[in-house]
Amino acid sequence: MPIALKHPRLVFGSVGAAFCLAFLVTGGCVDEAEHAHVAWMMAVKGWRPLFDFFQHHTRLWWEVVALYYRMGASGPEVLYFARVLALLCLGLGIFAQVFLLDRVAFVVAFLIQVYFFSSFPELLSGRPEMLSIPFLLWGLFFWARRSRNWQVVWDLGAGAFFGLACYSSPRFALCAPLFLFLGGTPRRVAVWFLGAFCPVLAFFYFIPNELDYFLFALEFSSKLQKQGVFEPLSISALLTLPFNSVLFLVFGVFPYFVFRAGLKEHRRNAVAYLLFSVCLFLTTAWLSWPHTYSQNFIPFVISFALLASKLCCQVTKRQPVFFANAIAVFALLIFLNCFWQVGLSLAVKEDLRSQVRFRREILEAIHPDQPVMLSYLFHPIDRLDSSYYGGWLNDGVNRTCEGSKIVANGMKLPPCDYLKVLEETQPVLVDGLVELAMPPESWA
Repeated sequence: MPIALKHPRLVFGSVGAAFCLAFLVTGGCVDEAEHAHVAWMMAVKGWRPLFDFFQHHTRLWWEVVALYYRMGASGPEVLYFARVLALLCLGLGIFAQVFLLDRVAFVVAFLIQVYFFSSFPELLSGRPEMLSIPFLLWGLFFWARRSRNWQVVWDLGAGAFFGLACYSSPRFALCAPLFLFLGGTPRRVAVWFLGAFCPVLAFFYFIPNELDYFLFALEFSSKLQKQGVFEPLSISALLTLPFNSVLFLVFGVFPYFVFRAGLKEHRRNAVAYLLFSVCLFLTTAWLSWPHTYSQNFIPFVISFALLASKLCCQVTKRQPVFFANAIAVFALLIFLNCFWQVGLSLAVKEDLRSQVRFRREILEAIHPDQPVMLSYLFHPIDRLDSSYYGGWLNDGVNRTCEGSKIVANGMKLPPCDYLKVLEETQPVLVDGLVELAMPPESWA
């Protein structure tokens, strides 16, 4: 038997080590600093999102990152803490798949997921979606369990995990059909629904005004997503395009052989998996347009990896050599891609260590009482903003202030005018990119 199937631990260990290195070294994205800054305001200042500062994400990831400050630590090194937390979340999700899938299917699912995350540098960071991944996968594990005496408990647990996944990142609600693929009676589904609502309702009950904020965040985010224009490929995306093209080619040709080998014997499952994957991808793209952020497709990738891995197992019976060789080539390219990301980040000095050091220098140069007007590209994290809206969206001119006009859940946001705030507060540091937060006519 080829080494890719005979020694899956070698494949898993080599690719896993390279991926962990890439995850802990690369620079990530500005969202990571934004979420860390929110955690600081909540833990240190005791502020609440929307009431004391503007935000439109859910709070679960902030509460976890805020543990860094509640343990007495401080500074931009919180980015290290958030990155390790994100990697731990992803690791817990992968560990759950050990129990969900057999050996061959696990290797396939693992490689698909690592490929996706390693191909998009902005995903190698701490963000709310990372917390949803283990919740979803452990929910599926609980759902797959069968017990004569404890079935209700397992189903309630599966629902609770899924509810937490959706609370951390609402787009994970699109993954609900995965539970149906594992089977289940109407009674079990009803218990699962009950379990899913329990943790969410608990948050709404124990956290003041959380229901109003959650509904606001859902409606505001969906409307904000439709504002702006389509983003061109970034330089980093263009540089990784050779690897991505090859990997897409390998993985694009592979499903043909999967269906060729197993479609007749598993027609119903194969067609259902394919239709669900296509519908999930198109739904995600439609909800995301025109800002097709890669993090929006994380639920699709997790779902597709699980379903495709099950189909791939059918190939081993008829075409084991092709399957093993395809897995080996896929693993090798992912391995090289991880080191490409690491080398690229170090070459342009956008690695995580450089970012933390730069933010530390800014932090030490500013008095704690002095506000700043900086985007999250340069924000020191542990300092207050001049504006209620904090750092602005850099993916469009004046997009933050245009978005502030959105009325969501009946709530109207305060006026947004960075130029006025700049003149009135005179922040100690101002980012040159602040022009993106203002209408073009005010640039003069």
